[in-house]
Amino acid sequence: QARWRLSRQPQAFPLPAKTMFRFNRMTANRKARLAFTSAIALLFVSGVGALFTFSDLKGDEHWVAHTHAVQDAIADVETAAIRVSRARLGYMLSGNEDFLPDYQAHVASLNARIQKLKDLTKDNPTEQANCNRLEELTKERMRVWEDSIRLGRNRRLPGQEALTAQGVSLADQMTSVTQAMREAEERLLIERRSAADRLLTALIAIVITAFSLAL
Repeated sequence: QARWRLSRQPQAFPLPAKTMFRFNRMTANRKARLAFTSAIALLFVSGVGALFTFSDLKGDEHWVAHTHAVQDAIADVETAAIRVSRARLGYMLSGNEDFLPDYQAHVASLNARIQKLKDLTKDNPTEQANCNRLEELTKERMRVWEDSIRLGRNRRLPGQEALTAQGVSLADQMTSVTQAMREAEERLLIERRSAADRLLTALIAIVITAFSLAL
C-alpha cells in the first residue's frame, strides 16, 4: 500500500523550453517597463524641481540687479549735489550769472534723482527712512545755497561765511546718509549673490542628475 501511495503522488514535470523562454521574456519586459516608468517619473520630478529652482534663481538675479540699480542711484544723487555746489560756487566766485541756469538745472536734476532713489527703495523701510533724511538735508542745503546766491547778488559778503559753514555741515551729513545707504546695499548684495549662487549650484546638480537618469 505504501508503494501504491507513493506512485499516486503527483510528479513535477519540467516546463518546455519554449514556455520558459516566454515566461522569462515576460519578466524581462515587465522589469524594463518598470525601469522605464521609474526613469520617466524621476525625470519629471527633476524637471519640476529644476523649474522651481530656476524661477527662484531668476528672482534672486532680479534682486541683485535691483541692488546695483540702487547703488547707481545713490552715486547719481551724490554727483548731482556736487554739480549744484560747483555751479553755485562758480557764480559766487565770478559773479557771472551764466552759472545760474546751470545751477537751476542741476537743482532740478538733484530733486529728480532723490525721487528715483526713493522709488527704488520702496521695498526697504530702512532705506526709505534714509531717503527721507537725505531729502530733508537736501532741502535745507538748497535753502542755504539760495541764501548764499541772494547775498551774492546784493554783494553782501558778511554772512557768507556762516552760510558756507552751514553748507559744509549739511554736506557732511548727506555724505553720512549716503554712505550708510551704500553699506546697507552692499550687505544686501552679498546676501543676494550668495542665495543666487546656492540656487545655481542646486540647479546644476538637478540637471546633472536628470541627464544621468536619462542615460
